[in-house]
Amino acid sequence: MFNEDGVGKVIALRIASLVDADSAWHNYLWQVGTLRAMSDCMALADSNTTEARVQYVINTARRIIKNDPVLLGRRRGQVLDSMPKKADQFRSGTHSYFVLQHEIGQLESEYFSLWQRFIASIDECEDPISTKLDLNLISCYIAGHLRWCGFSDKWILKHCNYHIKHRPEDSTLEEMLTSAARVAQNGPGEYTFLVPLPVNGEYDLDSEPPWLSKSEFEGKFAEYMPGEEMPKNAGGLIFQAPAIEKYRATELFAKFLQDALARGRLVEAKLELKPDGGAWMHPGSNALDLPDLASTTFIPLESLAMGGDRWKLQKLRPDVEAGLDLLSNIGAVSMRSACVTTWAMVETMFADASDFGSLADISDRPADLLTCMYVTDLFDKLASSHMMLGDDELSVKLNGADMYRRVELTVDSLLAARTLCVDAEHGPILLQQARNLAVETGRFNVIRAEFSESIRRLYGSRNEIVHAGVIEPYGMGENLRVAAKLLAAVLDESLRHSQVSREPVALVAAKCRWLLNRVEIGADIAGLTTFHEN
Repeated sequence: MFNEDGVGKVIALRIASLVDADSAWHNYLWQVGTLRAMSDCMALADSNTTEARVQYVINTARRIIKNDPVLLGRRRGQVLDSMPKKADQFRSGTHSYFVLQHEIGQLESEYFSLWQRFIASIDECEDPISTKLDLNLISCYIAGHLRWCGFSDKWILKHCNYHIKHRPEDSTLEEMLTSAARVAQNGPGEYTFLVPLPVNGEYDLDSEPPWLSKSEFEGKFAEYMPGEEMPKNAGGLIFQAPAIEKYRATELFAKFLQDALARGRLVEAKLELKPDGGAWMHPGSNALDLPDLASTTFIPLESLAMGGDRWKLQKLRPDVEAGLDLLSNIGAVSMRSACVTTWAMVETMFADASDFGSLADISDRPADLLTCMYVTDLFDKLASSHMMLGDDELSVKLNGADMYRRVELTVDSLLAARTLCVDAEHGPILLQQARNLAVETGRFNVIRAEFSESIRRLYGSRNEIVHAGVIEPYGMGENLRVAAKLLAAVLDESLRHSQVSREPVALVAAKCRWLLNRVEIGADIAGLTTFHEN
C-alpha cells in the first residue's frame, strides 16, 4: 500500500474516483486519452459521416495530443504531424489514413513506457499542495489510457484500491502503472459463460450455439466447471468473449444477455432466465447473478426521491417529462437503443426548429449548463472544506454566507494566495483545479469543450446506428456510459429547477452561455452561481 501522502498517492486516488461508478458526475471521467482520440479519427475515416464531423474529431484529437503530459518536444511534433490536416482528404485507404495508422501502432507500443519514464522522473512524495504538476490532467490521461487498453472501470478501480489500501508490500504510482502495463501486454484471453435454461422451457434440441441441448450443456459444464455441481437444466446458452480481464468479459456477457432477451421479446418467447439459475464463467468457475447482468448502469436522479421507497409521480413540465421518459430507457433496452433514446433526450430538451441540419451543435447547450454546475460545485466544495477544517476569520465568513458570497470569498482567497484547508486525499486536486480556474479563466472553454465532446460522441454513435446501420459503433459503450452520466446530471438539475420556476431548460442553458461569456477574470466566477436563479 501507499505509505506516503504525496503526489503519487493523490494521483492514484484520483484515478480510482474517475472510474468509480458510484462517483458523482463531476468526479467521473468524461475525457478520453490520446490513443482513443486518434482511434476516433480512424473509425470515422471508415464511416460515411460528414466532413464537418470528421474535422471536429480531428481538431479535438490535436488538442488532446498537445495537452498530453508525456508527449513532449520532438515526439509530440511527430504525433501531430501524423494527424490529417483536412477532413476532405482523410478517408480509408488514403495516404493520410495509412500514416495515422502507423503512428497509432507505434505510439501504442511505447505509450506505457512513456508514462513509466514520466512517473519515474517525478518525486512521488512531493507535497501535492505545492506541486507544479497538473494532478488532475495526469490522472485523466492515465485513466483514459487504461480504458482504451480494454480495462473495465471496475478492474481499474479494484487495481487502484489494491495498491492504495491492500497490497502487503509498499506501493508507488510507478509500480501500480507497471503492473497494469504487464496485464495489458499479455493481451486478451477467452472467457466462456454458461447459462442453464429452466427445466420447464420448450427448446429445439437441434439448435446451434449459442443454444445448447441438455447433453451439450452438461458436456460443456463438466469440461469448464469440473469442481461444480451440475445445475438443473433443459439445455443452456454459451457465450465466449475475448477480453483483457474478467470484469470486461462480464460486461460483454451482460450485453449479450440483454440483446438475447430483447430479441426474444420480438417472437413472444416464453424463455425466462431465472435468478436462481445463475450463470458460470470460465476461467474462474465463478457463479454470476443474472439480474445484475441484464441491465446497464442505472443512473439515479436524486430530485425524484421523496424518502423511503417513494418517488415523485406528479406531472412535470413537458420538456422535463419527455427527458425523464427517454432517459429511463437505459437499462431496459439494448445499448444501441439506449444510444438513440439518450440522444433524443438532448434534442427534446435543447433543440429548436432552427437547429435541423446542425444537430451536433446543440451539444454545446447542455455543456454550458454542465460547466456552470461543475464550477459552482467545485468552488462551493472548496468553501465547505475550509468551513469544516479551517479555524480563522475566513471560515466564519463562509459559514454565514450564501453560495454566491462563498464562491466570491473562495476566489478572492485563491487570487490572494491565502491558505485554504482541504483534506489530504482529494483536497489537493480540488484546490489545484479551483486555483487554475481563478488565475486562468480561459480554462473554462476547455471544460465546456470536453463536456460538449462527450455528448457529441453519443450523437456520433446514434448517427451510425440510425443512418448507417452500424451494429456497434466504435466506442459505443463508453460513449453511452459517460454521456448518460452527464445528461442525468442535467436532467436532475432540470428537475430541481422545474420545482421553483416555469422556465424551460433551454432557457436556463442559454442563460449559462450568457454567464460564461461574461467571465473575463477570476472575480467574475461567482456570477456563475446565479444560473439556477429565476
